[in-house]
Amino acid sequence: MQPSDAITIHGESSEANSCLGQGAAGSVKVYECPLKGKVARKMIASKNCYDREKHFLGMCIALKSESLYKFVIDCLAYFHVSDNLFIIDFELAETDLHKVAVNVNNAPTGCEQWFPDGSSFDRGITDTLSGLMFLHEHVNVYHNDIKPANLLLVKPANGPQIVKIGDMGLCTEMDTGRRSFGTLGYSAPEVYDAQRFNGDPEERSYAVL
Repeated sequence: MQPSDAITIHGESSEANSCLGQGAAGSVKVYECPLKGKVARKMIASKNCYDREKHFLGMCIALKSESLYKFVIDCLAYFHVSDNLFIIDFELAETDLHKVAVNVNNAPTGCEQWFPDGSSFDRGITDTLSGLMFLHEHVNVYHNDIKPANLLLVKPANGPQIVKIGDMGLCTEMDTGRRSFGTLGYSAPEVYDAQRFNGDPEERSYAVL
């Protein structure tokens, strides 16, 4: 383990167990924290990216009482560690829809584990739509990067599995009429022409799913 994988925040020391992914703004690793247990820790090198994601996460948290909030990944804490290291802790998901799809192709039991009622990905698509409704109607933002890898599967202590929208780093406020560049193949073509939107630019992303 590299020294950078051990972090002390507010007197609490934690170490990374594994890496979940690497994005443009930084990496996401599983950390074991004495007080919070296992968390998904997003380590961001850019202050602008950190401030942006923190802002939109804060908007979501302010509306946590809304029933549809449960379809957005829960933010546990955020920290400014140093001039070039910013951290956001999230609840730890079991996997994401992309990994489930790959697993289904290689071993059908993977799909049965997550969707034992035979609903396949229908439940995941419905949960995603509920999460988008929350972001659009209550938080007034576009997510801008809806894709299987950002749809996180969580198993609550009680109740069926649920799909939550993760990675708020590319969110933009709907009133501006513009959006961030998402993932090629999922974003609407207008994005790459820097055009303004009159309708819902995320309809294509949702349809591609």
